[in-house]
Amino acid sequence: MKFQKKRGVFLCSPLFLLLLLSLTSFAITYCSSRKFPEWIENPYKNLKSGEVIAGVGVGYDKDGADNSARADIAKQIKVRIIETFEDKSVVESSQKNQKSEEFAKRKIEGKIEGILEGIIIKERFFDKENKTWYSLAIIDVGKFTREKIKKISEIEGDILSNIRRIEDYISNSDIIDTPRLIETLSKLDEKIQVMRKEISTLEVFGKSYNSIAERKFDELIYEKLSDISMDISGDTTYFSSPLTFVHFDVKVKIQQKPLAWAPIEAQIREVFGGESKIRSITDEKGKARISQKVFLPSGENQITIRISTPYIKASRSKGFKTDSGIVFIESCPDFMKNEISKCIISANLKTDQNEENSKVRIKVDFSTKDVYQGKDFNSKPVFIKEAIIKIVAVSKDGINIENQFYGKGLGQSKSDAEKNAFEQAIKNICPHAK
Repeated sequence: MKFQKKRGVFLCSPLFLLLLLSLTSFAITYCSSRKFPEWIENPYKNLKSGEVIAGVGVGYDKDGADNSARADIAKQIKVRIIETFEDKSVVESSQKNQKSEEFAKRKIEGKIEGILEGIIIKERFFDKENKTWYSLAIIDVGKFTREKIKKISEIEGDILSNIRRIEDYISNSDIIDTPRLIETLSKLDEKIQVMRKEISTLEVFGKSYNSIAERKFDELIYEKLSDISMDISGDTTYFSSPLTFVHFDVKVKIQQKPLAWAPIEAQIREVFGGESKIRSITDEKGKARISQKVFLPSGENQITIRISTPYIKASRSKGFKTDSGIVFIESCPDFMKNEISKCIISANLKTDQNEENSKVRIKVDFSTKDVYQGKDFNSKPVFIKEAIIKIVAVSKDGINIENQFYGKGLGQSKSDAEKNAFEQAIKNICPHAK
């Protein structure tokens, strides 16, 4: 009992109260020493409004926290881009027949990529108790936009210098080297795309950049490089037989200078196979010859010759006439002969059973080969066959043209697959037949 009495006296003594006060003070001091930086809860508190974009990130290491902070800024920028460009995105996407969401997503990704490089990590904090890192990332908007404008100006200056060099080359050269010119224009176009991307990042911060270089490049392409003359001359404008040689000479100039080593493509409709393409290339004088055996429809025909390269495009057409003619088809399966006859008739030619009356004789050879044999998911048989139809057209003058046409067919039997394959091959022979 004496012990209990002394214990009670001690708990009420001044010495105990002093000890309790000391412990409380220590606890308060300890807790206050773990106080988190204000920027974790409010990253903008000590930053000037409108001059920076700030983001806070958390992670188990520095890199994780830094990346999290960058991602926080990226989210804010996405919201800003959507608010700024939403209407424009919907308009442009509707013009391209694309979903506005997909179009906007590509716009956002392209702009953010150019902005993230301006992010810096301003502060870090390590929570020892939870072993967690916090990072504060910022973009100095003023500094970022100034650096972007400087970079865009440098790119634009380089582009303008290159445009002047191209203009001088066209003006001072005796001939225009097409591959060299296309290569130079392609590199210039790449620089313009880089410049456009840099300009787009400025728009996120309400800045704009009026590019003179882009307008100059358009003037170069659509004015100076579109000044193309193309003369087409031929041996004749009339062909007495539908199966014949065509010869056309082409001379191409750009701003009155020969366009050398330019790829040329001629397009002409034939009886079999639809449009036929004949390719050539100009020489050092800008001249090219289009020459090929063709099987022409009767009546009015036309050859169209194009220069189709990046940045340099031109097209000219020349008309000519082809006399009517009778075509004799050698023996082949009736279904095939009937379809080929339709093809010939749709080309304004006639067929005859008498070979002596014909200007052109048609020989048809055909074969098939197995492509696949097996079963489908319902265990039903599946066959795939390929049909090959070879057509040889021979004129009385001895001119001959050989073409091969292919078709694949699917069926539950070999005969069905073969039939479908031949039907597809015939469609390839006569794409213009009704």
